[in-house]
Amino acid sequence: MNLFALVLAVVGALDAGIETSDVEALDALDEQLLTAPVVVASASGIAQKNSESPGVVSVITREEIENLGARDLIDVLRFVPGFNFTNDVENTVGLSIRGISALEGKVLFMLDGQPLNDLSYGNMLFGSREAISLIERIEVIRGPGSAIYGGFAELGVINVITRSDAKDEVRGSLSTGFWSNVARVTGALAANKTFGDVTLRASVFSGSAIRSDQSYLQGSVFNLRDYSKIRPLSVSASLEWKGLKVQFLYDDFAADSEAREDPSAPFTVHNKNLMASARYDLVLSSAVTLSAFASYLRQNPWQADDGLVLTEAASGYYFDKPIDRIRGGLSGQFTPLQTSNHTVRVQAGALFTSDSSTVDADTPAVAIYNVYYDRDGANTNHLAFVSFAAFAEATWLNPIVNVTAGARYDWQSSYGGAFVPRVALTKELGGFHAKALLGRAFRGPTFENISLLPTIKPETTTVIELEAGYQWRNWLYVGVNAYDNRVYDAIVYQQTDVSSSYLNAGQTGTRGVEAQVRARGSWGYANLAYAFYTVSGDTVAQYAVDGHPTLHLGIPAHSLTLHASFKVTSHLSINPAVVVYSERYGLESTLADPDTAVLTRFPPSVLGSLFLVYRNLGFDGLDVAVGVHDLFGANYRFVSAYNSGVNALPQMGREVLATLTFRHDLVK
Repeated sequence: MNLFALVLAVVGALDAGIETSDVEALDALDEQLLTAPVVVASASGIAQKNSESPGVVSVITREEIENLGARDLIDVLRFVPGFNFTNDVENTVGLSIRGISALEGKVLFMLDGQPLNDLSYGNMLFGSREAISLIERIEVIRGPGSAIYGGFAELGVINVITRSDAKDEVRGSLSTGFWSNVARVTGALAANKTFGDVTLRASVFSGSAIRSDQSYLQGSVFNLRDYSKIRPLSVSASLEWKGLKVQFLYDDFAADSEAREDPSAPFTVHNKNLMASARYDLVLSSAVTLSAFASYLRQNPWQADDGLVLTEAASGYYFDKPIDRIRGGLSGQFTPLQTSNHTVRVQAGALFTSDSSTVDADTPAVAIYNVYYDRDGANTNHLAFVSFAAFAEATWLNPIVNVTAGARYDWQSSYGGAFVPRVALTKELGGFHAKALLGRAFRGPTFENISLLPTIKPETTTVIELEAGYQWRNWLYVGVNAYDNRVYDAIVYQQTDVSSSYLNAGQTGTRGVEAQVRARGSWGYANLAYAFYTVSGDTVAQYAVDGHPTLHLGIPAHSLTLHASFKVTSHLSINPAVVVYSERYGLESTLADPDTAVLTRFPPSVLGSLFLVYRNLGFDGLDVAVGVHDLFGANYRFVSAYNSGVNALPQMGREVLATLTFRHDLVK
C-alpha cells in the first residue's frame, strides 16, 4: 500500500467512526479555523472570519492553552508555525518569526489591544510573565501588521485577549512546579461584576519562578537555580459603560541577571509599565461609527542597579530611564454599501504621540549606560519626540473575491516618515479558502537606537504571502502558506571592544512554507504544524552562520509541533505535546577563553510534555491539571540570534506542574 492509499484508509476509518451525535463537537473545528471571528488583522476592529481575514492568522483558544499545561506564553507560542525563541542579555528571552530575530521592536505585543513593547529598545520579554489562566484566546498575525498598528508590527502581531465573560463571576488559579527544587509558585485572581449598564473587571497576578535549574557557563560555571529568579506582578482594572471603556494596568516583570563582574552575584532587572487608557465608540447609525481614544503610559524598562556604580568609582550596570508616552486619536468606520452580495467598509483614522524621557542629572559619570546622546554626540539627560500617523483602509466583500486595500503613513520628529501600504485578496468557496497578500511594514527606531545613532533610519520590510486551506466534512482541516520576507536597512546592534552602537546594516530576508493539519471530534483533537525557512538575500553579517548560508543564528530551519487532546471521560482528558527543532548555531565562549565567541552547533532537539486535565472536579468550575514538561530531558537552550556576548540560556529542565483553576458565579 502506498502512502496516499494509507492516508485515505486512515481518513476513511476516522470518518466512518463519526456519528451524527458528534455534530456539536465537530462544528468546533469550523468555529476555530474558518468561521472563528478574529479582530487583530482588521483596521476596523470588526471581527472577521479567519478564512477571510486579510492576514495569515493563528488563533489559540483557552481550551488549547489549558490542555498544554502552559506555564507561560513560551509554552503556547512555540506551537504557532514559524515562531521560535532566542535569548538576549540579562536572563531574558525574546521571539523570532519566520527565521528572523524579532527582538527589539520587530513584533508588536498587545494585552487586550494595549501595546506593551518597551520604548527603550522595543522588546517584549517572555517567561513566567503572564497570567495564563486568565487568557481567553490569543490572536496572532504571522506577518506584517504595520499598515494597521505602526512601527512595532513589522514581522508580526500578538494580541492576548483576557477572559471577559458577560456573567458576573470570580475566577482564579494556583500553580506550582517542581522537580529537584520548587520551580515556581504563581497565582491569579479576577472578577467581573455588572451594575446595570456598567461592567467592572479587575485582576491580579503574582508569583515567583526560576528561569532554569541547569548549569550555565558565562565566564565561570554555575547553576542558574539561584541566579535566574523571575517575579511577575500584574494588576489590571477596567470599566465599561455603553460606548465607553476605561482600562488600567500596572505590570512589573522582575528578572534576576548575573552581575557582569561576578556571575554568581545576581542583580534584578525590572521592566515596569503603568498604563491608563480610555476609548469611546459613538454609533451614529448602522453604517457609521466614530471612535476617540487617549492613553498615558509610564514605563521604566530594564531598570537595574548591580550595586557597583553608586558605591564604587568603577563602571557597572546602572539603568534608570523612565519614559512617558501620551497618545490620542480619532478613527471612523463607514459602510457605504451593504447588500446581499456586496459590502463595502471604509476605515480611517489619525494618531498623535508624544514620547519623552529624562534621566536623573545627578547620576554618576561611571554609570555609562544611564545617559543619552544628542545629535552632536554630547551627553544629555533628556530626549523627546513627537509623531503623527494617519491610516485608511477599504474592504470590498463580493461573490468573486474579497479585496482589502489600505495604507498608513507615520512621521516622527527624529527619523522622518514611513509609508506602508497593503493589499489582500481572499476567497472562501465551500470548505476551501485562499489568500494572496502583499504588504509593506516598518520598524521605527526607539530611544536607545536614536540616542546611539541619531541618523538612524526606519527598517522596512516587503512581504508576499500566499495561503490555501481546505476543511473536509467539518472535522479535518489542512492548510499551507508560503511567504517571502525582505528586510531593508535592518537595524542591528553592534558591539566592539571599545563601544556599542546601532546601525542600518543592509538587507536580510527569508522565504519559507508553513503547514497545518487539524482534526477534531468527540474523541478530542489533534493539531500538527510544520515550518521551514531559508535565508534569502542576506547581507547582514551579525545574523549570518559561517558555512551555513541558509541559516540565521539561533533559529532552526525546521520545526514540527504536535499537540493532541484525547477524552478519556466527559471530565478527564490526556494531552500529549511534542516539539521538534532541527539543528541551530550560536556564538559561544568557553571556560578556557571566556572573551572569544566561537561558532557552536546545537543538535536537533525534541521537547515533550504530557498533561492530565480533569474539569469540574466535584462541582462545576473546579479544574485540575497535572503533568510533566521536558519529558525527554532535552536540556534545551535558548540560543542568541546575534553576537550578544552571552552564551545560550538553558530552559527549565524536567518539571512536574500542578494547576488548580476555579470559577464561581457571583450572586446578585
